[in-house]
Amino acid sequence: MEYDPADVVAIINNSNINAESQFIHGIDALATYRIPISASSVTVTADASYLHSTEKLGPGQSMLQLAGTLFNPPHIRSRVGALWESGQATVSSYVNYIGSVRDTRTTPSPRIRAMTTWDLAIRYTLGEGASFAKGLSLALSAENLLNAKPKTISTDVSYETPYDSTNYSPRGRFLSFTIAKSL
Repeated sequence: MEYDPADVVAIINNSNINAESQFIHGIDALATYRIPISASSVTVTADASYLHSTEKLGPGQSMLQLAGTLFNPPHIRSRVGALWESGQATVSSYVNYIGSVRDTRTTPSPRIRAMTTWDLAIRYTLGEGASFAKGLSLALSAENLLNAKPKTISTDVSYETPYDSTNYSPRGRFLSFTIAKSL
């Protein structure tokens, strides 16, 4: 059988389409400050980023906003917290912020609210002598302690996730207890 272009009814291209151009710029800032307090210390940390990105899919098309839209990074992310260390004990607490995005699949484009979570960890290392407890540490940690949940988005089919899975975690409060021994 010989190929005849006149017999072609349709061409289906199910491949990803590369963008003609993308423009991405932003800023990351990290500040850390350690405060000694007698036999202990507190380290305060602030980390934030701003992202702006657009893309153009082909010649003659307009630029599309990426950052700040559904399934793309939000414009703003940040993490602020403190770590207290005193001898064998440490306590850390961090607040994480993932900025809001717009669902541009429909008009008007609804805003998907930002998500803020709080993480807390406590660790204590036992034993100073030559006993079995030397180097044994106990840790209790909680991620998303207040059980924040991502905002639900509209979906057309049952197998799509009903939230922005690129940016927001569906995992609620997560507690862990760890026992570790260093030799």
